[in-house]
Amino acid sequence: MQNLAELSEFSVVPTYRVRSTTFDVFPAESKDAVARMRRDESFFGAELEPYDVYAGPGLEERVGTVNLRFAVDLDGKRVGEVTSERIRWGSLGHVREFRQDDLGVLTGEQVGLGAVFARRRGMRFIPLADMANDVARVHVRYRGPDSAGFDVVKPMGISKRCHFSVHDPRINRLLLLSCFIRMEMEEGTDVRQSVVEGARDWTPASFRTREDSRYDRIRRRRKSE
Repeated sequence: MQNLAELSEFSVVPTYRVRSTTFDVFPAESKDAVARMRRDESFFGAELEPYDVYAGPGLEERVGTVNLRFAVDLDGKRVGEVTSERIRWGSLGHVREFRQDDLGVLTGEQVGLGAVFARRRGMRFIPLADMANDVARVHVRYRGPDSAGFDVVKPMGISKRCHFSVHDPRINRLLLLSCFIRMEMEEGTDVRQSVVEGARDWTPASFRTREDSRYDRIRRRRKSE
């Protein structure tokens, strides 16, 4: 089995269920996942609630936690942060940054045919433009002053799967998974996700407070030390 930390080409594929969300990591040209992000879901769940990341045989070894802003290793230490904001008022595109503690800041820029369209002011408020953007191919290229960075591509269609190409082996793969979670929230559409989220709103079992994540427990323990 390939090691998550050594992958240079991989795809992340979502699975949405009423009680859980799972993202599987597949190396290029492989049908066997080498890592899995998972969290329990509830009606009261927050977007910042982290996902546990598992790897190793049977995907049973926890290797860290990630959310849409940062990644945390097994020792409870943040390895970096990912951020994004709209390019300008009403635009469909984003200005993205990938900040890894030992690598500096990588800036993510959308490239390809959709880039000019994504930068135009006010397009987010045009329904047809917003719908077209949801199914369009999105290619974001991350580069830094001293790093060749990485590329992430969301293919055309109604799916939120993404493909990563890593050009700098120093890049932390856990933080790349945080990058995926942010893009999964901001880009594209998935009919299955919409159906599941609708069911979650009406399923009694989802009306519960989500249990503390491992990250929350680590954070409280570190504060008390």
